[in-house]
Order: sequence, then C-alpha cells, then structure tokens
Amino acid sequence: MATTDPSIDRDVPPSRDVLLQQLTDVLARSGHVGLTAVGVSFVDGDIELALKALDCHDVVQGLAGFRAPAAWDAFALVARATARHIERRAWSQAVTVAVLASRDGGTASAVRRLHADGDDTSGEPRDELLDKLERVNGGEGRVLDTCRRVLGLPTAPPTHTTALWSAIHWVDAALSAVLAAELGTKPSWQELRRLDRGRRHAEWPWSLLRADCAAGRLRIPTISRDAAAWMDDGMFSREVMTAYPPVAEMVADLRELLPRDTYNRLLAAICERMEPGSTADLAL
Repeated sequence: MATTDPSIDRDVPPSRDVLLQQLTDVLARSGHVGLTAVGVSFVDGDIELALKALDCHDVVQGLAGFRAPAAWDAFALVARATARHIERRAWSQAVTVAVLASRDGGTASAVRRLHADGDDTSGEPRDELLDKLERVNGGEGRVLDTCRRVLGLPTAPPTHTTALWSAIHWVDAALSAVLAAELGTKPSWQELRRLDRGRRHAEWPWSLLRADCAAGRLRIPTISRDAAAWMDDGMFSREVMTAYPPVAEMVADLRELLPRDTYNRLLAAICERMEPGSTADLAL
C-alpha cells in the first residue's frame, strides 16, 4: 500500500530524526499493529510510504532475500510493542517502535508512546522513562542489519572469529549426540571428536564460510542458503553466532551428562578456540 504524508514540509528534505518521528506517527494512525515494512521514497517534494504488513516471527527470516526497489530512498521496520520497566513491575506503556536505514548509510531508531486506544500521545505530559526511551539514535542490531541489507548496504564488520563459531558448532553437535544416545550409553571421546566438522573452517575468513553455507555445503541452524547469499559477511557472522543456544548453557548440560574425563577433554579442546574473556561463564 502506498501513501503520501501531507504533513511533511515539501520544500525541506527531512532529517532522519524528523522522518522517524513522522513514520511512527503515520503508522500509529494507520491501524497497523504487527510488524510493518516501510519503503520510503522522495518524489517531487512528497514523501511516499509503501507499507506491507509482515506475517513472520523473525524479521531476518521474513525479509531474507528481499531487495528494495531502486526508487526507495530509505527502508524502515515499524511495530507496536509494550514497554515495561525492570524494577517498576506495574509500569507499562504501549509504544510504536521504528528503525530506519537510508541509502546514504545512516540509521536511526525511535520509540513513540501510545494511548490504550492507539493514539499518539506526543503532546501530553511526559514520563521520565519515556523521555529517555524516545530519544532518536542510530545503532546496531539485527533489525538494522536487515534494513541495511534490504537496501543493499553493508553492515558492520564481524566481531567474532570463525574459530569461535567452530567451537560452538561442535558443542551443539556434541550435545545433540549425547541427548540422542540410547539410555545408559554415552558417546566416547573419539565419537565426539568426529562430530567436530567445523574444525576445518576454524581459520577461514567469514566470506568463505558464508559461501559454503550459500552453496549448501554447510548447514547452520535457521540460516537458509538464500539467506546466507543475501547477507554480507558482518551480518552473517552475527546471525551464525546466535543460531545456537547459549554456549555456556550447552557446556553446563554436557558437564552433567558426560563422564568427567570425556567432559574435561572436550572442554579443553573448546577453550583453545574461544576468544579472550569468552570462557568465563563456562562450567569449568
């Protein structure tokens, strides 16, 4: 669905901050309550918004492979949400959350509070918590990574090594094997070693690892071949690291399930590939 926002000054290109405020206002009035993709085009002094509700549980999986039309100058994702305070348990507020990436490489995010009936409350007395929440900023994260890739823009570079991934990949395979073993039996150390299929990738650059996933030669939970091809190396590296359960939890489970000697050998081998500081939470 395409719409033009008449409230925007046609003679002055809006800043990202202003554009985000207007996006959240427009979406708050539009009745969209789920995750909504918004294509933004500057056309003859107007700003046109192309809206599409997304029926998906995960924004990356829902948009993987999608490329924005060349006419779109920016892309945003907007959704209704409920803001809650960690300590003030009774406090909650209906909000609209928006994140945006523009073709010039800039990003921004905003949160707007809503009445229970869905109306924007920007003109009413403000809550101190929401004053902090509604500040418009740039940032990082999977939603902004997704917005950037929809526009064909690069994301932030990888922050972890493929060696760390290979260790997590092995721990996941080892735990799966232990849980699948017949009652009363445990995989031997030799059997667990054979599950270390990511070891040969431990020194690879992320670009080669991603190419293997895109070609179907490497399977990573939740990441399809098409999604791997659509991502860049930075986004792929972050998605890979979150595709598995937390490594500390998996290692703690293995500690309870494996014979002590086997567990110690596995832990020592894993720690050799972990990054500085990343072994602190492991069950030593």
